[in-house]
Amino acid sequence: MRRPADCRLPTRTSMALKLIADGLSKNRLVIQLKALRNEFAYKSFEYRGRASGRLLAKQLHDAGVSRVCITVAFNVPWVIDALTKAWEMHSPGMTLVVVDNSTKAQARAAIAQICKMRGVPYLALPMRVEKHLSRSHGTAITWAFHNIVRHLKPEFFGFIDHDCFPVVPFDIPSNLAGKVVYGRRAYGTENHVYKAKPDDRHWNLWAGYC
Repeated sequence: MRRPADCRLPTRTSMALKLIADGLSKNRLVIQLKALRNEFAYKSFEYRGRASGRLLAKQLHDAGVSRVCITVAFNVPWVIDALTKAWEMHSPGMTLVVVDNSTKAQARAAIAQICKMRGVPYLALPMRVEKHLSRSHGTAITWAFHNIVRHLKPEFFGFIDHDCFPVVPFDIPSNLAGKVVYGRRAYGTENHVYKAKPDDRHWNLWAGYC
């Protein structure tokens, strides 16, 4: 019986190519080149739609919002429905803002309707094609910081994953008392290959809750 083409075992050539690809992906120069590529792609994305971000910042400022928590929505309306409802029930002392990074127009429409129903500020990010989901999420957060937060200049601001729901009373501002930042520290030089050195001064906060 002949083996189907899609079930054939890897050949020596394919295994060798995989080893080469794995080696290149761990090379510092390749990592640096990818970082430059990503930076260029992000800067192009940051420029798009920036007027809408500044307009939202002005609207929040005019409404007296000085403590803002931003979440990035992505294709799952029911999660935003649950988050906005939980925020109503256990408000953590911050105004929730939904920034929509969804790739599906139907999801965007549903999320926008949920936010309108609950009175939650909503902004749809520019549509784009990005296969790397973590990079898509990260650049959406960075876009929100540069195009909303920097112009709003709030007393407090933070980011929370769209599936992190407040289920008990919790006051975020009180946890920030006497602190400049609050969250889990992560080092910029860390990835699946390299770990930060003890003297590394470059770090960031995990953006799922900070």
